[in-house]
Amino acid sequence: MKIKDIMAVDVEVVDRDASLCECAYIMRSADVGGLPVVAEGELVGVITDRDIVVRALAEELDCSGTKVRLVMTPDVVTCREDMDSGEARRLMSAHRIRRLVVVDGEGQLTGILTQSDLSARSDAEAVEAAHAV
Repeated sequence: MKIKDIMAVDVEVVDRDASLCECAYIMRSADVGGLPVVAEGELVGVITDRDIVVRALAEELDCSGTKVRLVMTPDVVTCREDMDSGEARRLMSAHRIRRLVVVDGEGQLTGILTQSDLSARSDAEAVEAAHAV
C-alpha cells in the first residue's frame, strides 16, 4: 500500500512566527497532536503538543509571547507519497516518531501520515485476509 492512499491530505499548518497559544488553538480546532511548521509556504519544522508541554510549559515560558520557532523541531522526518507503508512504518520506528510529514517529488507538503493511519490500514487488511480464508 502506498502512503498517498492512506495519508491525511487536509493538513493544517502553523507559521513559525505564530505564538504557542495560536498553535495550540489550531491543534485543538483540528483535533491533532502535531503540525507542520511553515515559513513563507516552505516546510521548516514540526511542532507537537508534547513539544509545547516539555519545551515551553515545563520551562515556564509565556505561551502567548513565545513563538513556535523557539519550540519546534527543525529536523523534519519526511516521506514521499509513493513510499510503501511498510517502509514508512520502519522509518517511524527508526526515528521513534508517531507522524511523518508527506511530501511530493519537489519537497512540497502534501499530507501527514500517523501511526494510527498505518494501524487502521493493517487492521482492515487483516480482517480482509481473514474473510478470504
